[in-house]
Amino acid sequence: MVNGISYFDNAATTFPKPEEVYSFMDKFYRECGVNAGRGQHKLSAKANSLIKETREKLLDLFHCSNKKVIFTSTATEAINLILLGINIPVESTVYISPFEHNAVTRLLHHLTKKTKFSIEQLAVDRNTKLYDLKEITEQFKKKKTVLCNNKSCK
Repeated sequence: MVNGISYFDNAATTFPKPEEVYSFMDKFYRECGVNAGRGQHKLSAKANSLIKETREKLLDLFHCSNKKVIFTSTATEAINLILLGINIPVESTVYISPFEHNAVTRLLHHLTKKTKFSIEQLAVDRNTKLYDLKEITEQFKKKKTVLCNNKSCK
């Protein structure tokens, strides 16, 4: 089983954003809006410190001090890193929602050509657009899903 993967989309394209976001970004760009890790100057050190502090706060928030936090440029890049890092066993089933982003479905369909697993869509009530938990239970009985790392896959 893969442990400790948390995926957050920062909703970069949402509008409007909370006022705190505007205030923070304005201050950030005025005080340390430089490339972190690209220099030995004062502003670069300040940006590096902010990144380190943010990582530490996230690790503390999720009680996972021995893990790593990775920031990516886009949600697509993040989900690609995660999906490419998972060993999906041959002939297993990957369940997805009918609401998946194109970045998820495209990569999964590409990976089926290499690994030969199947993709099933989770059942949703057509009227309410809510998950049909009874039907999903039946889906899982028919085709079990397996998610594992190299140590536990057979």
